[in-house]
Amino acid sequence: MKKLIFTLVLLFSVSCSLSLISCGGDDDPIEQDDNTGNDDNNSSSGNNDDVSSSDFSPTAQKQKLESAAMEFMQEYPTDNFEEFSTLVKYLSEEYNSDNYDTENIEEWFDDCLASISQFNYSENEEIDWGSACYNYYTRVFAASNFKGSFEAKNGKWKYSNAEHLQFIIKDENMNECVLKLTTSGSTKKVYVSDSEDYYWDYEYIDGAYIYYNTIDISENYIMVPENLTITLTRAGKTVACMQISTDLSSMAGEDFDLSRDKYSVKASLDIEDYTFAFDQIKYAPEKGSAISYVMKHNNKQLFKFAIGADVDATNDDFYGCDNAELTVDILGQVQVKGTCSDIIKYCDIIDKAENNENDEDLFKDNITKANQLLNLGLYYDNRNKKYANVELKCFQEDEYYYGYYSYWTYYPVIIFDDGTSYAFDEFFNEDNFKKLIKAAKRLFEDYSDMLAN
Repeated sequence: MKKLIFTLVLLFSVSCSLSLISCGGDDDPIEQDDNTGNDDNNSSSGNNDDVSSSDFSPTAQKQKLESAAMEFMQEYPTDNFEEFSTLVKYLSEEYNSDNYDTENIEEWFDDCLASISQFNYSENEEIDWGSACYNYYTRVFAASNFKGSFEAKNGKWKYSNAEHLQFIIKDENMNECVLKLTTSGSTKKVYVSDSEDYYWDYEYIDGAYIYYNTIDISENYIMVPENLTITLTRAGKTVACMQISTDLSSMAGEDFDLSRDKYSVKASLDIEDYTFAFDQIKYAPEKGSAISYVMKHNNKQLFKFAIGADVDATNDDFYGCDNAELTVDILGQVQVKGTCSDIIKYCDIIDKAENNENDEDLFKDNITKANQLLNLGLYYDNRNKKYANVELKCFQEDEYYYGYYSYWTYYPVIIFDDGTSYAFDEFFNEDNFKKLIKAAKRLFEDYSDMLAN
């Protein structure tokens, strides 16, 4: 699982690096910087979309990437989230356990927990210096068992009956804010895990301490709802809404088993005019597993990331992940698409390379093998023509650490049709993307200031 996540992050990072996804205001026209030091006279061959290579030389591709990224930034300014960020920051700082006594909430939760705990049986055991009692329970967590309304008043949480779970609070302008959790549709009972709660006591008898240990072991299940919604409203207006929808028909039984069961879920978060959504998270044994993430502004798709693969797994480990297909789309203008024939094998090879960073021949041999499994390329405007490849390239690094030594590492490299290539830190540098890098830095500073304040 760790290797699978590592590879997905690597592919995602490569894609985002190519698109230079970032934001920050910059209304000046894009500078046309042609000083790339590369031959732009490419010849056209086999382009099904009838686009000459000269139109997409390395210089033209740099301008295309820069234009798409700048347009993305204009759709994603920090000002759009400042009001939401300010509200969340105020609510989290004002309504915490330092300012409001949570005793009522804790007692309510304990009562809810007791109501769903079914005692099964006990076992007693004599141990050194005392005894142990094991109590076995079954707990079924369902939203219908955790209902109530809590209103913050005078440093306490006032409880009242409600059909759903909600918290009522005030913002800095005394507007009423309501955080509410609701569910709808059918439910499915699914095993989650076992948990243990440990208690002990002792007494002093005839010059010795006698210990009495109690261990409550709970077998925990959850009633998975078909639809779950969490909303935050202010003065009756929805500020944020998260929705999770689960295809219960894909879950065969209570004991979910990755080696045989399917799973399909969708999740979305709406904030102001923006939507961040996993429009598909689907797992199926052997074939058909997929993840798709989209980002929209006023229903305009800004970004999409999708990956599908044939996965073999158990509840303990992923032991096969083949034929992975990756697609990234930025504004319909820039696409990054590729495949990895065997993710598990790819990760093993990368591990071998990293474990032999001081052996040049062995390191390079492993990176070559990794590139043979990974096929990643740049596309534009949803055309079928691949205009540049992306692969890993070896670089020698020098470092001073208790004395001088060198080692080998790898970085993604863009390889264009004319044979020229750039390491990412060469192609996406201050000279090639001056306006964009400037805006990206401002974006980072804007978001950092917004979160810090």
